[in-house]
Amino acid sequence: MIIRLASTVVLAGVVGGLLAATPIGGTGTAGTVSVSAARSVATAPTTAAPAPNEVAKGDINPGQALEPRVPFKKVPSESIQLPVDSVSGRPMWTGRLGVKFRDELRIRADRTPSEFARGADGRPVKAVTDTLRTFGGSIRQMLNRTPEDLAALEARAAGKSGQAQADLATM
Repeated sequence: MIIRLASTVVLAGVVGGLLAATPIGGTGTAGTVSVSAARSVATAPTTAAPAPNEVAKGDINPGQALEPRVPFKKVPSESIQLPVDSVSGRPMWTGRLGVKFRDELRIRADRTPSEFARGADGRPVKAVTDTLRTFGGSIRQMLNRTPEDLAALEARAAGKSGQAQADLATM
């Protein structure tokens, strides 16, 4: 279990580092890229690299559907163990917890810490608010990017991989 928690922390660090190092903004209509197709088998070489949030020509075949995304199975809460140093026995946690809400719930947190998250209708989600108040916690969006930047990154990843991507704003 400690290995799973450690790998989750490492993965979050890697994703955060990649997002921080990847320029998402662009010029023109790059932010409106829509991907609804799978990657082609053969791609033509391009002479110039596309802008970071544009899909390179030849990466997708319009009209073909993306492979569906398969979410990870939820780990039962009772099996989660907080990490401790094996030598000193001291706790190794920070008090921060990363949460990924299911895509279809469309739950969003603000980019600054607050005591509630909003549902698709824009109203606070009672279960999240109650949990945060019970434990004296706050919530903020994990990835400090605008919704447009996250959508552009998702579209670019879908175009490159041919697979549907997770809704990054639900983290």
